[in-house]
Formats: sequence, C-alpha cells, structure tokens
Amino acid sequence: MAPKSKPEVSSVEPQPMTIAGVDLARISDLPALTVRGPEKGRWRIGRRFGSEAVTIPVADLTLEQIQALLADPELTVMGVLPDQVRAED
Repeated sequence: MAPKSKPEVSSVEPQPMTIAGVDLARISDLPALTVRGPEKGRWRIGRRFGSEAVTIPVADLTLEQIQALLADPELTVMGVLPDQVRAED
C-alpha cells in the first residue's frame, strides 16, 4: 500500500478585514465618514441618518460602530479624503 501524501499547504497572505469592500484597517487614515440613509430615516449607532449627509469624524467612532455602518444595506457610507477636508476649510 502506497503511503498517503500530505496535502499541499499554500502560503497565503492574511487578507485585510473588509466590509463592503472597505479595508477596516485603512479607515483610520480617513478624517471622516459621510453617511446617508433612506428618506424616511434610519437609526444606527445611536444616530439618525436620513437623505441629508451626516459627516462624522472617524476618531469619534469605534471599530464596532464603523462595522455597523458599513454592514447596513440601507446606509450609504463614503470616506472623506484629507484633501476634501482642507478644501472645505
């Protein structure tokens, strides 16, 4: 009887933790997130989000709150880039 061969082990790099295609480790590089909800409104993380955009500094959010925002299909979450913050000042 032939000896059993060991399964091949590939060296796979660990993948970043993502939600909705967003690398959560990189979100802390953003100064803020802009969140929009449905016209009727949507409560998430203790805040109400409606059709008007709400900008929240990333430093004011926990990782769990960011995950909840990104995972909610009724919310549109966009990162605010550092140059966008300076342009608005």
